[in-house]
Amino acid sequence: MLADTINPPQRDRWFAGTLMRIVAASTDTAGALTVIEQQARLGFTPPLHVHRREDTAFLVLDGKLTVRLDADESVIGAGQFVWLPRDVPHSFRVDS
Repeated sequence: MLADTINPPQRDRWFAGTLMRIVAASTDTAGALTVIEQQARLGFTPPLHVHRREDTAFLVLDGKLTVRLDADESVIGAGQFVWLPRDVPHSFRVDS
């Protein structure tokens, strides 16, 4: 199924006070990956959590995030990428 064949409202989701837009669903990529654009307010931070079935990656489009991977923290900004492997506790905070 091509992404442009899906009704846009089906691609937008509100989650924990953030707007998430599914750019590419697993059905668009033969189950290889899902790409989500997330807009979150200053200070938003999900609890420390673990993904057991999938890796996570962030590409910051605008602003800065503090990303926590296990006990390590890094600040990343626009244009920067971070890889968060499955089975490792992680979180992030929107700094700007």
